[in-house]
Amino acid sequence: MNISNHHLELFEHLIPPGRVHQPRPCDPGSAHLLLLVDDLPGLYERLRRVAVAFLSEPVRVEAGPDRGGYGVHLRGPNGILVELSQPPAPPVS
Repeated sequence: MNISNHHLELFEHLIPPGRVHQPRPCDPGSAHLLLLVDDLPGLYERLRRVAVAFLSEPVRVEAGPDRGGYGVHLRGPNGILVELSQPPAPPVS
């Protein structure tokens, strides 16, 4: 039996109606949901074909601990900012 201490709560407030402002990923106070994926370029192409609202094309990380990985931001159906991230491949020994 696999027991996890991870929890994810998704909610939407219908009343009162929310504001239209959608912050950019770089704006102070901006929040987002990050999901790790195995093949970001492939997933990006599949989601783009069904009109997902991406903020850019996938970006290859060129520096820091995630060097060699990929990342991209998109808007969920209700405007929530989502980041998809593909970690770098482990070093070959």
